[in-house]
Amino acid sequence: MAVETVAVAASAAHLIPKPYNAGLVAFPMTAAIATTSLDDVGDIVELGYLPANCTVLGVIIQSASLAASALVVKIQIAGADFVTGITTAVAGGGAAFYPAAPLALTAVSKVTLNITTAAVTPAAGSFTCTPVYVNQ
Repeated sequence: MAVETVAVAASAAHLIPKPYNAGLVAFPMTAAIATTSLDDVGDIVELGYLPANCTVLGVIIQSASLAASALVVKIQIAGADFVTGITTAVAGGGAAFYPAAPLALTAVSKVTLNITTAAVTPAAGSFTCTPVYVNQ
């Protein structure tokens, strides 16, 4: 088994919600995930992009049928760890909010899902990460 990356098209950056003058924004990013993207530490699934000039406060994580056991993931934004130790992805563990230290973005930034502990019995499913942010 080899570590792999499932990419999001650079053209998806046009899907970024337009900034508003004020207010909290939560934009869901959903990916269908194959078992081959869950079976190695270091597997990456690119989820989408966040706009420039916003501050990310946390993420809501929800999944369906990704693993029966042991799956642990992290969310990276702009290539840096944002939330680690997420176990909600195990067997469709429901939805959970993961607050984090506010992250101010000055440029359009990619959001990725990274496998930190591979699933013992991976199963194909869906993963939704909803970054919660405010525009600066």
